[in-house]
Amino acid sequence: MTALLPVGRLCVLVAVCAALWWEPTPKTLRANILIGVQWGLLLALVLGFLLVPKQALQVVLRGIALTFMDIRRVFARLDQPWRQVERAVVVLAAIAMTALTFLSVLHRNFNGRVGESGVNWLGMVVDPSPNNDLAVIKAVMLWLFLSVLIMMATERALRTRIGFGPRLGLGLVYAIVFYALCRVFVVLLPTNIPGALTMSLGALLYLAFFGAAIAAADRKHLSVDAVRKAVPDRLQPLFAFLGLGCGAVFCGFLAWLGALQVWSDYSLWASDHALKVYESVPVPYWTVRLAIPVGLAVAAIRLAGHACDDLWYGPPEDDENAAIANSGVKLDQKALDEALAEIESDRDQEAKA
Repeated sequence: MTALLPVGRLCVLVAVCAALWWEPTPKTLRANILIGVQWGLLLALVLGFLLVPKQALQVVLRGIALTFMDIRRVFARLDQPWRQVERAVVVLAAIAMTALTFLSVLHRNFNGRVGESGVNWLGMVVDPSPNNDLAVIKAVMLWLFLSVLIMMATERALRTRIGFGPRLGLGLVYAIVFYALCRVFVVLLPTNIPGALTMSLGALLYLAFFGAAIAAADRKHLSVDAVRKAVPDRLQPLFAFLGLGCGAVFCGFLAWLGALQVWSDYSLWASDHALKVYESVPVPYWTVRLAIPVGLAVAAIRLAGHACDDLWYGPPEDDENAAIANSGVKLDQKALDEALAEIESDRDQEAKA
């Protein structure tokens, strides 16, 4: 029974708002009944505020507040699995963008010619040229330099695990494997990865807007700290509400514009699958641009929730640990306390000695 109370409060509030704002069609029985309901609700509200204004105000505000808290609980339950989806999308987008950009740059550089000769940096003869010998020497020098760098990096990473000779040998193996992979990659894809730049930009779009939603959830969005500190303490809740509320409205407006653009692209693509499709890869525009309204809409909802929380309960206090956490540094409080206790014990022992 108690589980039905939040749903009942929400239904009552929605029904009251719909009855007050509905525009009935004239000369119908339903319209006459609806007009009577509207006038009855208005009369009840007016009589309540005239006869017992304080109690009526408390009932109205309490009903709205409880309904809003019910909605907040629903969003909080939905937010937990959605945050897992966001993190997965951000991680996959970052991996895809990094891999595509790296492979594209690698292909462009290692498949490029050495000067004007017919030899590329992998040492492959592209066409006959009298300067082939000099070009091959340059390509060999490049790979010797890269091999030395890979061997040094391997030796540095494995310094405390195995001996010096095996470390250098393992680095040489890594260099040979890297050369083989580069050569196979260039041979299999002589014209580079089709649509690598387009796919990288699409992954960047998902990474940016879904990352913005994650930042809004963790309160890691940009803020002007100097202005906030100049506001008196008693006005901090109102200032936080206005700031976060404006951010939520702006994100919602941009999400609405993004949704209109996505709908326009989808409508044209649905009418003809040859329209609104990238030239390099057969991917419709709307699948990539969908990240804009989704990410910004989620960010707007989260900012609105933070705004109401700060107005009711006050903004969260800034402490040293929170500042370190917001800066991206992971603080192990237990290890820090143990280290401080050890320092204090050493000082006590030195004082006794």
